[in-house]
Amino acid sequence: MKIMKIAPILRCIITAGMTLLANQVQAQAWPARPVSIVVPLSGGSAIDVISRHIGVELSRRLGQPVIVDNKVGASGNIGAAFVAKAPADGYTALITTSNLSMAPVLSTSLPWNPRTAFTPIGMLFTGMMALAVNADLPVKTLPELIAYANKNPGMLNYATPGPGSLHHFATELVVQTTGIKLVHVPYKGLGPAVIDLIGGRVQIGYMSLGNLIEHHKSGRVRILVTSSDSRLPQTPEVPTLRELGLKEAEINGWVGMFLPSGTPAEVVTRMRREIAEIMKMPSTQGVIAAQAALPILPGTAEQLGNEYMAELDLWPRIAAKAGIKPE
Repeated sequence: MKIMKIAPILRCIITAGMTLLANQVQAQAWPARPVSIVVPLSGGSAIDVISRHIGVELSRRLGQPVIVDNKVGASGNIGAAFVAKAPADGYTALITTSNLSMAPVLSTSLPWNPRTAFTPIGMLFTGMMALAVNADLPVKTLPELIAYANKNPGMLNYATPGPGSLHHFATELVVQTTGIKLVHVPYKGLGPAVIDLIGGRVQIGYMSLGNLIEHHKSGRVRILVTSSDSRLPQTPEVPTLRELGLKEAEINGWVGMFLPSGTPAEVVTRMRREIAEIMKMPSTQGVIAAQAALPILPGTAEQLGNEYMAELDLWPRIAAKAGIKPE
């Protein structure tokens, strides 16, 4: 009788032990096949170019192919949803932008829980933001732009690559901080927005430095201010928002890597270590610089997680003041 009572207990212990051993073996064996990095932006973009470099270096370190998979659409939500639903085995990663933290503000039916679906691996780089005006606008500084806008309320337009984009939120943050009134003109992508800024069909654009720097140098647009911590080497003549006493309007789009929540701890630890080493490589920093971006060092998982969670609380407040509503 005692043996019959003990037998089920032994079976449970043995089963639990075998499951634990299998999980450990799986983690230790990782990776045993190709790893996929989902990038929710189109091929050829700055993020895509840098992600492919990271993929090449990661492949060398892991001893397995690393494939960059562009899953574009819905402001990055299609790629994010794919990774959120993927098996938590370390074979599907996500390199995405701060649009991930905006998703709950823009959609009422996300197919993932934004606070629990992802495990942060590391902050990678930032595309520094710069506010520019068309060269024909009679202002040369941000204070002059504020004064001009106050004298002409509602007469100035600002371009974005679409409603709910980082550019939209960033410009609204400047608007709310300074109290000026501008009219939002959304485009389908950055290309047309930049073209119309150059052509004067819109007067203002708050965009990534990489989208503006060459046009600033050629005199077709005028960068008035950047959102960086200090003056940038590409534009040493341009002040920062912080210099002008507008630190609360600072915002820069980050790019980071995530894995699905529930990925084995050993896999997460190794991926964090490998990515950190890749980001320190001179070749990686060169590729990032060539895209007019800045590496974030050390871009720890904790840093990414903290920034992501803070923005989940920030964007709803900005959206409410700007009248941005989820669809």
